[in-house]
Amino acid sequence: MLTKITSAILIALYFVGLFYPETIKAVSVTTSSEWWSLFAYAFFHQNIFHLLINVLVFYSFGQVVESAIGKREFPQVLILSAFITSLPYWIFPLSELPLIGFSGVVYFVFAAFTGFFPYISVSVLFVKTSFPVRLVFFTIFGVEAGLFAANLILDLTPIAHISHLIGLSLGLLYAYRKRGSMTYIHTSNFDKK
Repeated sequence: MLTKITSAILIALYFVGLFYPETIKAVSVTTSSEWWSLFAYAFFHQNIFHLLINVLVFYSFGQVVESAIGKREFPQVLILSAFITSLPYWIFPLSELPLIGFSGVVYFVFAAFTGFFPYISVSVLFVKTSFPVRLVFFTIFGVEAGLFAANLILDLTPIAHISHLIGLSLGLLYAYRKRGSMTYIHTSNFDKK
């Protein structure tokens, strides 16, 4: 349920930012940001493509992760992952552009899904074939790591690759830690080799 509500909030706040662009500037994370922007940045998006990808992936995996960890812990995990994935942009000037968007949280949720259900196969956007979620995870992680390294040298894209990598790493670690204390997950139908 919270996944649906959060997705609706993300869409609504996109339109707030569209009609009131000063809002996006106010919540974006930079080294001079206010402390509250370390959470608020995640709920606004710069463009419709960024919003749609984040909502689609979050909605797809968030519902399963939400039911796995419970509706009490899920919002805490979302807020904490938003905070942690924003820290590099607040502490270090990694880019001229400010941090905005839900991507770090989405990567956290996807990685948690991978950790909870490592043997499930998933379809990747608009591809008819499904792939083991572990393969998708490690492919995404490798691409993000490569883009982060290339960005340090060549300054190719304004994308927050370090936030994505932190989200992926912490989401997987969280799921593996949590999975050990949740006996029902490994007996689920999702977890078949």
